Amino acid sequence: MGLLSEAKMEQSAAKIGVYGPQGSGKTTVCVMLALGASLTYHKGAPIAFFDTEKGSDFTEPMVRAEGVKLLRSKSRAFRDLLSVVAEAEQAGCCALVVDSMTHVWNELMDAFARQKHLKRIEFHHWREIKAEWRRWVDLMLNSRMHIFIAGRAGNIYEYQENDETGKKELITSGTKMKAEGEFGYEPDILLELWNERTDAKAGSRLIHKAMCLKDRSWHFNGHEFEWPDKPSYKKSDWKAIFEKLSPYFEYLSIGGPNVNVEASRTSDEMFTGENAYGDAYAAKKRKEQLLEEIENTLTLVYPGSDQKSKRAKLLLIEAVFGLRTWAGVCEKSNRDLADGKEWLMAFEKEAAGETPHEDKELLSLLAQCKPIPDDPAGPISPSQLKQLWAKSSELGWDESGLHRALDSRFGIKSTKQIPSSLFDNVMQMIESGT
Repeated sequence: MGLLSEAKMEQSAAKIGVYGPQGSGKTTVCVMLALGASLTYHKGAPIAFFDTEKGSDFTEPMVRAEGVKLLRSKSRAFRDLLSVVAEAEQAGCCALVVDSMTHVWNELMDAFARQKHLKRIEFHHWREIKAEWRRWVDLMLNSRMHIFIAGRAGNIYEYQENDETGKKELITSGTKMKAEGEFGYEPDILLELWNERTDAKAGSRLIHKAMCLKDRSWHFNGHEFEWPDKPSYKKSDWKAIFEKLSPYFEYLSIGGPNVNVEASRTSDEMFTGENAYGDAYAAKKRKEQLLEEIENTLTLVYPGSDQKSKRAKLLLIEAVFGLRTWAGVCEKSNRDLADGKEWLMAFEKEAAGETPHEDKELLSLLAQCKPIPDDPAGPISPSQLKQLWAKSSELGWDESGLHRALDSRFGIKSTKQIPSSLFDNVMQMIESGT
């Protein structure tokens, strides 16, 4: 069956992010939205709260006033957040509040730096950190719970040219949630919160305001909401917040399936050597391995750094690969490198204990060690073998002498091992007597 299927609405859980400065109402908004989801759609099911800054202590009376159970974990550890998602689902929670996402992100970076003994995190470290962060993103998006995330406000910086001086200046061009740089893309709805006073008089009440920066349901993009600050919470006050976003909740298929991105599907097999892409990667790693084995074999045979050892290694490289530079050897195919490695290892075995240093002796031993390539046509046929023995007997070869000549000339130990492609060469050797 293919990957494509007919599209239909399969999102049954809200994913909402809010951020803003201190006192803008982030925690309260998240808890009120969670209460609204619980009481409107889930018959007062429990709410979970991952609390990094004591917010649950101040919102617990709100939740209790509505008769909803609040389960919480006070921690800033990223690993604890991953565990809480699973625990909350098992406990039957319909919603999870995370406050503040900023603390969790900072803790993950701090933990990485401590374990890697780093004073600062460099550019090349981010890949590993973000790989861990994606575990949370996948959990959040695929959870069947409604998830409401609060984060602190951070600035967006960019360089802009000064019209008067012509120089680039770093300026603040906007705000974002202070967490992993791309996290603002993940929620369905992203709200920026701030406060204003009802008038300029000292002691006047605050007005909480929110702007919708993103809404996948198309209801609120660019809209502003406001609600007055209150001295205390009264039963059903959650409606003041929840009903402003009710069209989004109605847009979801709450109670239906919650099917999100299949995070378990990967492209790992593309890099295992099982197809064209993987072959290229595997071939590169194989070449690195072969070159290292060749270097190590040369060092084992001639470990010294004197001129005789250097010359011997150069002669071996030239005889085996037909080149006088290591850079040239590195350009050889893996097949050539594998054959060369096999030849050099055979030389190492034969030279054990009596390593030759004279050029003629070295090259002669190397020639004797050259492996005979596999012949796709197989060994010589019985009729060829009969013909060979007849000719050798005619010209005075005995069996032991023929075997010694085959071993010395071709590295073949027995006439039964003669490849059919070498039959003519062996006959010429027999006829010439050498």
